[in-house]
Amino acid sequence: KELIEERHEFRERLENLELLNKPNERNFSTDTSLSIFDDTIVKQQNEIAQRLETLEKLTTEVHNCGRRTSTSTYNEPNDLPVIVNELTSEQSIIKRRLESLEALTHELEEVKYKLSSKKISSLDSAASINGRIMWTISNFGTKLDESKESRTQIESQYFYTGESGYKLQLRAYLNGIGQWEGRHMIVSLHVLPTQWDNRLVWPCRLKVVFCLRDQEPIHRKAKDLVKSFTSNPAAKGFESPCLQMFIPHRTLYTKSYLKNDVIIIDVKAHPL
Repeated sequence: KELIEERHEFRERLENLELLNKPNERNFSTDTSLSIFDDTIVKQQNEIAQRLETLEKLTTEVHNCGRRTSTSTYNEPNDLPVIVNELTSEQSIIKRRLESLEALTHELEEVKYKLSSKKISSLDSAASINGRIMWTISNFGTKLDESKESRTQIESQYFYTGESGYKLQLRAYLNGIGQWEGRHMIVSLHVLPTQWDNRLVWPCRLKVVFCLRDQEPIHRKAKDLVKSFTSNPAAKGFESPCLQMFIPHRTLYTKSYLKNDVIIIDVKAHPL
């Protein structure tokens, strides 16, 4: 009975490892390093599968041998000890193979993680990875009119708090929503899911500085509108905004915040 249970355990472990190695789940299978690891893991899986087949045959023989022993005379040859020895040997080999395969699988996941963090530039072509974004909103008047008509929301490019850091995005209702509609522009910061979220600290806590740039060409005369926030650690999920900044429309038309139909929002975000 113990041998049969251990065989089932080996079978489950092999199936779990096979799930990790499905071709359609490899995000970076074209990478040379991953191909080498994948080939090694496939080879290990094939060897273990063969061992399991042998193990299952031996287990069946043990079962049949036990049945024959219970119904036979004492003079009938009993090959049960030999089969048990072979079975034990096969189990030992399979156990070592599984341990080796699990180590390789773990190493493969580490390589995938490292590659994923280096692929940010290819996933988001010009994404910032220093926690800062300078969001330029052009054709402001047209987009404001669209927001008034259909309450549309515009979105910035993605940016990151660092390599393998939190993935962020700014979103804006230029004409506001709810009680602020028609009176304020609302800019919100959102945290988005990534491939490496399991390695990040949750809930996400950020120190964020919002800045509406005064586009006055003489820097000493420019007066940027700056506000600092700390995110609420109780916030859950990726759908709700992490932080929001409310800018009155009347403020937008003062100074040089709106210039040549363009506004600039500068945001810096750093994990706490």
